Amino acid sequence: MSQTFWTVVFAAGAAQGLFLCGALLLRRSRNRLATRILGAIVGVATAMIVGGAVGSSLPTQWGQLLTFLNINTELAIGPCLYLFARALLHPDRSLTRRDTLHFLPLILGMLGWATTWLILGDIVRRDLFLDHLWIIPIYVLLKATWLFVYVAKTHRILRSDALVSRLHAAGRRPVRLAWLRHGLLVAASLAGTIYVTDFAGRFGISPPFNADAYGSLVLAVMIYMMSFMVLQRPWVLSLRVRPAATVDLSDEVARLNDHLERQRPWLRPDLG
Repeated sequence: MSQTFWTVVFAAGAAQGLFLCGALLLRRSRNRLATRILGAIVGVATAMIVGGAVGSSLPTQWGQLLTFLNINTELAIGPCLYLFARALLHPDRSLTRRDTLHFLPLILGMLGWATTWLILGDIVRRDLFLDHLWIIPIYVLLKATWLFVYVAKTHRILRSDALVSRLHAAGRRPVRLAWLRHGLLVAASLAGTIYVTDFAGRFGISPPFNADAYGSLVLAVMIYMMSFMVLQRPWVLSLRVRPAATVDLSDEVARLNDHLERQRPWLRPDLG
């Protein structure tokens, strides 16, 4: 019963992630870059859930290859968060070649682990490599450091929203991004617990729950949170800079002078 329940939860999260990712990638928005990057974040989280779910159902060698590749996927989350925050505060910017350098560790990680999978060449040797006491924990530590550095950089960028005047898409009220900063810290805290449980399991300390299922649950919750954000605050993806106050008052002045000359309101005895 419990396994069926969690399977349904993760399947619903993955389905919602696929739908939301497609909707964001196809959605027309004034801030196209922020919309596309948010879609990429949802896509990465969805890929990690799906990868963890289907790996055991594949033939052993291909399941191992998926594991070797999926272990690098989260390297994309940090840079995506950072570029998303920059796109929010600067809606007119576009992705540059320098921005793509943030994903260089992801590309190198994919190539390196795929090469390792080929070199090992044997199912047993690959399993021993994945269960090695030091190799995987060190790599997990590097990934955690990579993620939290980008979380800190993203949080610092979002703190500057008070210095940048932004308007609701309808031009009615200023946009405050404090809720997004808080959500980022919550997500980072949940990610930290994933790394802690991973380390604990590597060193023989079994948590009172399934670490892999917990990681998928955190990713599913992140997808739900991002879906809620898009539904409740769609204007976040179409921010625009407040226009400069260059209002032409010459017509109003001419109308006022004409009224004074024609009506002479100061001559009315009932004027208060």
